Amino acid sequence: MYAPAPFYSASLTDTEQLVNHIVMGTLLLSQQGKMSGSPLPFRAIRTDRGLRLFGHMDRQNPLSQQLRSASDILVVFWGPNAYVSPSFYTQGPRVPTWLFASCHIHGSLTVIDEEAVLASQMDALTRHVEPQDSCWQIEQVSAYKHLLLPAIVGFWIDVEEAHCQFRHGQHNSPSDQASVRQALQAGQPGDQAMANWITTWQS
Repeated sequence: MYAPAPFYSASLTDTEQLVNHIVMGTLLLSQQGKMSGSPLPFRAIRTDRGLRLFGHMDRQNPLSQQLRSASDILVVFWGPNAYVSPSFYTQGPRVPTWLFASCHIHGSLTVIDEEAVLASQMDALTRHVEPQDSCWQIEQVSAYKHLLLPAIVGFWIDVEEAHCQFRHGQHNSPSDQASVRQALQAGQPGDQAMANWITTWQS
C-alpha cells in the first residue's frame, strides 16, 4: 500500500480497531497465478502471538474450495470515506481531495475444522455486530444455527503484515481540520460517517 506519512500505520492496535469497526472486508486469494476474491465479514482478535482474523463463508462459495491451497492471502478493508471540496477549507488555494480509512492485511490462513470452534466464533461475531439494545439474541435460534453450521466454512487468518492508511486531513491546520469536519457533518450520511470516524479516532 502506498501511504505517505502522516497517514500510514502498521500498528496492530489500529488494525484491530479498523477491522472491528468496518467488519466487511474483501478476501483475495492467489492460486496458480489467478486471483479470486469475495466480500466477507471479519472479526479481529488479539492473541498471545499477535492479531488474528476470524472469517466465514457459504460452503457453496467457489472460493471455499481454494482456502487450503491458496499461495497468497490479502484482505482489504475500506472504511468511511468522503469527498472534500476546496470550499470546506478556511485557507487557500486548495484542490479537491478524498478522506478515507483503509487497511491491507497479509497473513496465513487456516480452515476451522472443529464445529464447536466455528459455532463459538459465529456467536462472538453476531454479538459484536448486533446492536447492544437489540431484543434478539443468538441463543434464541440455537437449534436452527446448528442446522446451518455444516453449510458454513470458517477460517483463521494470522496477520503477518498490516498496512493501514488514515487520511483524515491531519496534516492541515487545526482551523482547516475543524472546518472540514463541520462541513462533512452537515453533508450526506457517508460524509457524516467520515466526520464521526475522524472525531472518534482522534478522541
